[in-house]
Amino acid sequence: MRVSPMFMIIAIIVIMIPLMVFSSVKSRKRKNAELAKYKKMTGRVTAKVLNRKMVRERWHQGMDDEEEWYKCYIDYEFVVDGKTYRGNGEGSGAAGKKHNQVVCYDPDNPENNCPKYYYDSKMGTGTGAILITIVIVIAVFAAGFIVLKNNGMI
Repeated sequence: MRVSPMFMIIAIIVIMIPLMVFSSVKSRKRKNAELAKYKKMTGRVTAKVLNRKMVRERWHQGMDDEEEWYKCYIDYEFVVDGKTYRGNGEGSGAAGKKHNQVVCYDPDNPENNCPKYYYDSKMGTGTGAILITIVIVIAVFAAGFIVLKNNGMI
């Protein structure tokens, strides 16, 4: 039995669109839950860096494609209302940030804190994932339209 190209395109579109939408919605829900935690961190304070460690990280994509970068992890302490708190996380690796870095914290619970460098990376808008999903959906529709047109079905 031979399957027509039009049927294949429609089947792919019908399968791909709900998967992409579900993946995007699921990712957005996870990000929103995480953002709720960081949105409470309205306090800012300069923290003393106790320990600073540069870690080389690698990411492999395929057999020959590899990316490598360094991340800076810090242990720090800061004082809020006369009480000292400690934390750790991904901080800035800039040379001028060796001894002190700004920390974001929840004023109601300063135990919830993170370096501002990490905070800024988490508070991004997330529009990149949404735009990629939209581009993929448009590309699938365009490819389907071109195939249907070339086969004289439109």
